[in-house]
Amino acid sequence: MLRTFSTLARKGAIIGLALAAIVGLAGCSAMRLGYDQGPFLAHWWLDSRLALTSEQSARTKDALAQWFAWHRGTQLSDYAGWLARTRSETAAAVTPQQVCRWSDDLRRRIDPLMERVLPVAAEVVPTLSAEQLARLERRLDEDDAKRRKDFLQPRTEQRWEASTERTIERFETFYGTLEPAQRALVAASVRTSPFDPARWWAERQASQAQMMAALRKLSGDRRPRDQVAADLRQTMERRWLAAPSDGSGYRERLASHQCELAAAVHNAATPAQRRHLADKLQGWEGDLRALAARSPTQVAARP
Repeated sequence: MLRTFSTLARKGAIIGLALAAIVGLAGCSAMRLGYDQGPFLAHWWLDSRLALTSEQSARTKDALAQWFAWHRGTQLSDYAGWLARTRSETAAAVTPQQVCRWSDDLRRRIDPLMERVLPVAAEVVPTLSAEQLARLERRLDEDDAKRRKDFLQPRTEQRWEASTERTIERFETFYGTLEPAQRALVAASVRTSPFDPARWWAERQASQAQMMAALRKLSGDRRPRDQVAADLRQTMERRWLAAPSDGSGYRERLASHQCELAAAVHNAATPAQRRHLADKLQGWEGDLRALAARSPTQVAARP
């Protein structure tokens, strides 16, 4: 489950909180409120990083409202169905292959989100100024400083400890408090993980530099918007989607290890912990169905 739901949360950043709302907010009312406020929150997130002009802001607000209306009407029921199927599978023991398949299922659901946002991005990105892109880069640097502190501690033992705590926290989101033996299972897995924080950091920095270079190149671009969108698609895929194999087998080993750990923790879960997971998934499923059933007019009419 770890890799699957971490994937969902990470990829949500593509559309500025839409998918993050599915797994990042605890409780039914919080999820529904968060999703209903999605256009506002996404606009606030973008504006805080780009200081949008009045024209850019108006265009972005309109595009976000349309995007969330489309997303609510076409995607949420599919997510709910996926959660229902996953919940039925998690009632029993699972295999690493199942966990990896769930992650792949989620990754495939990212494509239509990107396709829907690209035409809008192709309209806005060419209007970004050098000052706005410099502001974005500063904000990215600030975010990176926090991540560096979290992932690149001076000593290996410190990195293991931090990674163990992060992983346990993610599992406890779904299963509740882990028992000592389960925590020891996670700790042992972290120590044998192929995850290389230094490599992760270098790849992240390279990806970010490529993204900023692409945005600067597209700033002021006067080509037809479909050509701009094609360039943006490549940039977004490099930034957010799984990178292709580099021939070393590193990514494949890492993915396999993550799926094996998730399956092991699930299979070691107590009946109470599995009920906790089932309740979580069922609650999210119900929220998604309720959100999908509400029209944009109903949302706008809320007091």
